[in-house]
Amino acid sequence: ISVDWSSDVCSSDLVTSTLVYLFMLRALAPLQRLVRFATEIGRRAGARLDHTTGSRETVELTDSLNQASAMLRSQMDALQAVEERTQDILNAVPDVIVGLDGECRVRVVNPTVTSVFGVQPEDALGLALDALVPGLTPADVEARTL
Repeated sequence: ISVDWSSDVCSSDLVTSTLVYLFMLRALAPLQRLVRFATEIGRRAGARLDHTTGSRETVELTDSLNQASAMLRSQMDALQAVEERTQDILNAVPDVIVGLDGECRVRVVNPTVTSVFGVQPEDALGLALDALVPGLTPADVEARTL
């Protein structure tokens, strides 16, 4: 009588592989949850991740991510307050203010831009300076600002 043991061995290997895979999924689940939280921290600044059972390392990592999230929220709130204060100052100045980036595109304006250039402030943002002042080149701007 001949016995074919290869099918039993293959079946045993498949069961072992499946069990190892399931164990790894369960073991890595807390890390996957932390990774998802970390990748969304910029969009959900201030959010907190609750501790669940897990290793000391995952608890420490959860605490660190929660601290980073809270700090990011605090920094974003402070930045928002500075931007609002800056805009209030810009709005109070009676003279036109036009801030440019390195490519001579308008990045900051105050409401006086409307009376001087006939453009709404939100429409001026992103425009090349020569759209507001035809003939003014980036070289002219640099020569006048240095």
